Amino acid sequence: MPRIAKADVHAALQRAADHILDAARPDGRVSRRDIKDKVQTLGGTERALVDIFYKFIDHRDAAPGAQVTKKDIDRAVAYANEKLVDKYDLNSNGLSKDEISRMSTTGQLAVRLARELKAAAGAQPPADTTVDAAADEPKADQWGYIDLASVGNDASLRYLNHRFPGIDFDRMHEEAEEVVDNREGVLNEPLRFAYLHQRDDGTHLVSIQGEFDYEGSEFSFYADFIISDGDYSFYDAGAD
Repeated sequence: MPRIAKADVHAALQRAADHILDAARPDGRVSRRDIKDKVQTLGGTERALVDIFYKFIDHRDAAPGAQVTKKDIDRAVAYANEKLVDKYDLNSNGLSKDEISRMSTTGQLAVRLARELKAAAGAQPPADTTVDAAADEPKADQWGYIDLASVGNDASLRYLNHRFPGIDFDRMHEEAEEVVDNREGVLNEPLRFAYLHQRDDGTHLVSIQGEFDYEGSEFSFYADFIISDGDYSFYDAGAD
């Protein structure tokens, strides 16, 4: 795999940031609910990167109702360029496969999107990144991203159980529900499997999402799990 220039990865992160800014309300703020609606219009690696990069920005203020501003986004892009990308280019000659393997999930997704954008610009028309609402089975792109939300939980479970026969996805789903219970929330409908993506280190991230009520207010929720070495572990969760 050829090296990729840091500038290309920076551009991918900026593209994700632009999507987040595009989701802003008239007051310039972006809530977790705003970004949830935005990612539904995207697909593939772009969707995964926008989703995880917003979580990266939002993680600095995990309070219910927290929102991010353009200033927050700009600072996060500068930080991510330096800490999640540039520091891994040890010889300042572009990122190698080995250097990329040491990067965080956010950095690796930015590399994937950068490669996709370069391929699309140089060899073919840009890929359609919108979700195919009529799909009756999960769709995979060349980078291993699987959109589960569009097919429903039954089809998602069939797919996941076939691909990872040693993983108890029913139990994973129950653990996500327990996180909601611990927040004293009441689910409006069953949590759904939202997406699966393969990381460069060979592990997979599964995101389970939904909405719940708490003290008369509705919150969007996600719980992420990592699949590795035939087992899974809790990774991250949040609500707005």
